[in-house]
Amino acid sequence: MKFNADIPIQCSDCDVLGRKNFSEYLAKAINEYQSNDSLVVGIFGKWGTGKTSIINMFLENVEDSIIIKFSPWNYSSQSDLINLFFNLLQQSISDCHDIEDKKVLGESLLQYSKAVKVFSVIPIIGEPLSQLLQTVLEIKSEELMQIPSLEETRQNLEEALGKLEKKIVIIIDDIDRLTNNQIREIFQLVKQVANFPNIVYLLSMDRDIVCEALNHVQQINGHEYLDKIIQIPIEVPVLRKIKLENVLFSKLDSVLGSYSENIIIHKEYWRRVFKNCVEPYIGTLRDVNKIINIFQFRFGYLHEETCFEDMLAITILEVLEPKLYRWIASHKDELCEIGKKRVVINGDKQIESRDMYTKEFNELGINSEIAILALSTLFPVFARCVKENRYDDDNASEIRKNMRMANIERFDLYFIFDLDDIKVSRTIVSSFAYSFSKKEMEETLIYINDVGEVYYLLEELHSLIDSIPKERLEVMAKTLLSFQGNYSGRRESWLMPIAAKDKANYLAEAILKRIENENERFEVIQYAVNKVEAKGLGQLGVLINTIELAYGRLAGENEKKEDQIINLEHLLEIEKIFLDRIRNVAEEGTFLEIIDMRIACYLWKSFDENSFREFISEKLTDKIYKLKFLCTLAGEWNGTGGKGWGYSLKEFSEYILDEDVYNLIKGLSKTELNSFSQIEKIKLASFVLNYEAKDEYYTSIEVAKAIVKEWEEKD
Repeated sequence: MKFNADIPIQCSDCDVLGRKNFSEYLAKAINEYQSNDSLVVGIFGKWGTGKTSIINMFLENVEDSIIIKFSPWNYSSQSDLINLFFNLLQQSISDCHDIEDKKVLGESLLQYSKAVKVFSVIPIIGEPLSQLLQTVLEIKSEELMQIPSLEETRQNLEEALGKLEKKIVIIIDDIDRLTNNQIREIFQLVKQVANFPNIVYLLSMDRDIVCEALNHVQQINGHEYLDKIIQIPIEVPVLRKIKLENVLFSKLDSVLGSYSENIIIHKEYWRRVFKNCVEPYIGTLRDVNKIINIFQFRFGYLHEETCFEDMLAITILEVLEPKLYRWIASHKDELCEIGKKRVVINGDKQIESRDMYTKEFNELGINSEIAILALSTLFPVFARCVKENRYDDDNASEIRKNMRMANIERFDLYFIFDLDDIKVSRTIVSSFAYSFSKKEMEETLIYINDVGEVYYLLEELHSLIDSIPKERLEVMAKTLLSFQGNYSGRRESWLMPIAAKDKANYLAEAILKRIENENERFEVIQYAVNKVEAKGLGQLGVLINTIELAYGRLAGENEKKEDQIINLEHLLEIEKIFLDRIRNVAEEGTFLEIIDMRIACYLWKSFDENSFREFISEKLTDKIYKLKFLCTLAGEWNGTGGKGWGYSLKEFSEYILDEDVYNLIKGLSKTELNSFSQIEKIKLASFVLNYEAKDEYYTSIEVAKAIVKEWEEKD
């Protein structure tokens, strides 16, 4: 990993922003300056605009001059600053071999620096007398007696400097990084020696910061003050956006090229992200370098689990718009989930969401117009809320497939930098879709199901459905369908929970529709019905019933061509296979293991009513069997009041009467009660409570559990 050091370039060969020509022209102007008069040049630019780089390239081209880079960072008083300055000036002249009368010039500098030091201690109004006394005491009395007048020493130095055949170029960079008092003292120093011949000052600074400092400490107009000192003000050339963008692209190419895995760039989405999330914020090369440094560190760790476009966008906001970054991090639900938008009522009028967000961002000091566009690009839910444009790739499946931040399950990854929160790695998902053998897929399903994340795996696979190679569709569908009966868990949402077993059916159906050959589709379903465990027959029955309805059969009223996965002839064959299988299950004694009992019974009765009636009539004569069968018919409900079990027994009314069942349950002995599992006991308790309430409400699991506890504790 190669980080970009936040340092100025040292030579023209490293110039990527096209500042070389500007620096060369500046040097040419100094080289051709014929007058002996002093000159003060100001280079103005914001932090990160390349002022120091320009100076470094300038130094490559300046000719026949004494170069002094004055860095006034460590001094305690103005007199120390003067000493520092003149000592550096003396040393530079002493080191220059082609200067005549170096001794005379050096003595003139020494005398003038002493005089300036003495006279500079005259305090500004308001400064304490102790400061004056302390400074004077630092100078020996004999030295004070030996120092000529300030005017005399100045004339001597002017004469000595006037004889120089070289320019002395004094560079003071980063003036804006000094304290307010230090900024004032630097300019006072410049004023004291500004008129000396053959001296050129090159002063680099952020104009606004320096002016504000001078406003504060000098109680004067900072801009006017600078205008009096600086003769040639030069603004750093405005950086052409295209050059900066090219640098960014080049650095991104370098970062992405370091990964062996293919990083997918989604062309249209990248275009929108760049326009609304990248371009408005980046203004300097320093911005680019900071962003690339953080991006390559984050993305290098998370590239298998995140979206390139979104990671770059959120990194830019973190660096350049941190207030918006923090706002995003604290509004996950609002940005990612439909139905979570805020509604504000003012009197009888609902405030438009866009106006609400505009006001909120403005109050936070965030450019609301840019922020709303950026958020609308990254979060389709937000875009809908503020009535911004929507795009084809903003649907939930594409968002999940591309691992975008708008997927609520991935959102935190972009902020917490923790792969432990990944439910199923994209590596496993991709391998399942593109390379795993049938055995590997089966083993993966078992493992992921055991750890409770199989629903997440199915969701991820569904998002990749269009990219799965055709030659892998059949084996994947067979694996998913034959695993029915084992899927556990669901998408937790009180509004629309979806069980993993149902999600598996949706996914398998989508895969089957991609298989072009009808015979292959038939073989998949046939395989699954024969191979699935008894407990999975009901869920396979859901798929079969969907096909029946597509032909207008059973309870179907109209044909749906798009759901006719297999032809009618093959459907009739599947009916026979299913019927044989469920009869065998009934004979083997594993009938009660069927999870989706209601649909299994419905299909059995539809395909062969006589055998169904015969079996049910016989089995339900046994009290325990009858109540266990009742438990298989319980339906789970979910709501704001919790969750529980409910019953709708109309289709079984000739076999099961509510009153009879109620009395059977109430009459269970403790020994008979122990014949039931804990969840079966809860279902029985739920039936009792609902019956006693005359179905006026749904009883929560917690209330049912309390009843079970009473049953278990009774003598």
